[in-house]
Amino acid sequence: MRKLKQLSLSILAFTYIILLTNCGDNSDVEAAPLEGTIGGEAWTYKYAKAFYNEIDDLYDAELYGTQQTEADPCSIFISGEAHISMQVPNSTGNFQVPADIQVLFDQPGTDNAFFRATGGFIEINTAAGGQIVGFVQAMFDDDNTVEGTFSFSRCN
Repeated sequence: MRKLKQLSLSILAFTYIILLTNCGDNSDVEAAPLEGTIGGEAWTYKYAKAFYNEIDDLYDAELYGTQQTEADPCSIFISGEAHISMQVPNSTGNFQVPADIQVLFDQPGTDNAFFRATGGFIEINTAAGGQIVGFVQAMFDDDNTVEGTFSFSRCN
């Protein structure tokens, strides 16, 4: 009986170690901050302005970089800084760019140019109570590409 108990504890410990090892595989990807280039200039995510669209059950979001100086992103009417515009689903899952989701690289000051991402994906990990947490990888060309995690709360 004692050997059976020891065997059971060993199997339980082994299973626990396997589970801990497998759960940590994505930690580096999930912790990577959203950054990249927009218009060939370095860009790092700071905060977002997002409004919930009930009809489509998604968020219209503008993700701003560290160059943005306003204290409250929801108060930004028109940004003069490079940023990303995208619609973010109000549900968890993996969404392909551009098939499921559109991501735009906005470059104010250069004739208000914007470029639609031609590849990538968005993975939404949390979508509850007006809070969105996810990971995005989007690219148009070498001058317009971003990758990393983001988090925001809706403005309305």
